[in-house]
Amino acid sequence: MEPTPGNTRMRLSDHLSESTVFLSAGPHRDAILPLLVDGICRHWHEGDPAVFLERTWAREKQGATSVGLGVSIPHLRCESLSDLRIAVAVHSPGTDFPSPDGLPVRLVFLLASPPAKAGSHVRALAAVARLDPGTVEALVGSSDAGAFLATLRAWEDRPGARG
Repeated sequence: MEPTPGNTRMRLSDHLSESTVFLSAGPHRDAILPLLVDGICRHWHEGDPAVFLERTWAREKQGATSVGLGVSIPHLRCESLSDLRIAVAVHSPGTDFPSPDGLPVRLVFLLASPPAKAGSHVRALAAVARLDPGTVEALVGSSDAGAFLATLRAWEDRPGARG
């Protein structure tokens, strides 16, 4: 649902599920991206994983999607989706995603949305980019997907956290 003027706050957790949170991802992009794509396609029963993966890699080749502080946000748009979808991978020691600040990328959010949801897509990118170091640490240290989502929701409930 695209927000109306009175409803513009982005809750990333509204577009995630416990089944799209992967806390034991490996360190390599070539394994993480297919894992995230598959999670989105399986959970929401939408899209073609091969198409999603091709578009995700095409975007990655345009330039690094890491935003610093150990976070990367690969993203794609695809007509076969009905809404913004998010999957997350965690690899505590760090992945091989390039990083602008030199810190290891430990948290990877894949955002996928239809072109008609461009506003939600941009707000989600902005929200992930606003994660603070303490929240990143707490998310990376989550014991399970439920704890990850609870930590994310607690961050979202703080003033100024969401876009």
